[in-house]
Amino acid sequence: MPPIERDAVHYAPLPGKTLRQLIKQDQGTESLRRHFGQFVAKLHAHGVYFRSLHLGNVVLTPDNQLGLIDIADLRCQSRPLSRQQRIRNFQHMLRYDNDRQWLFSEPLNPDDFFGQYLTQSQLQMELAAFVRKVDKKG
Repeated sequence: MPPIERDAVHYAPLPGKTLRQLIKQDQGTESLRRHFGQFVAKLHAHGVYFRSLHLGNVVLTPDNQLGLIDIADLRCQSRPLSRQQRIRNFQHMLRYDNDRQWLFSEPLNPDDFFGQYLTQSQLQMELAAFVRKVDKKG
């Protein structure tokens, strides 16, 4: 939009509810947390760096698929994200306290969000070491 020196994105709404909405309605299940971990791993494997990746920008569609909204600052590269890019992307996501609380389970286990992420991404890192790297507050 040259007259106001701004970029705009226009898109049709993705049907469904955001993960934040589902969590607020007590529908943020363990299964959904695992599904989200696998989804983020696939994004990163396909070279998707989404600075605004947080639970308010991920939608669970009626056919149980996850999708992204508000993608104006999404970047794609031709190779998987580096380990440092992945860590930085998680650090952006963990800025939101409510998101952080939902993503972390105590104690950490391979079936939670981060465990599923590591399994799907095939990063050769121990779970606790990975979480220490992404969790600046922890």
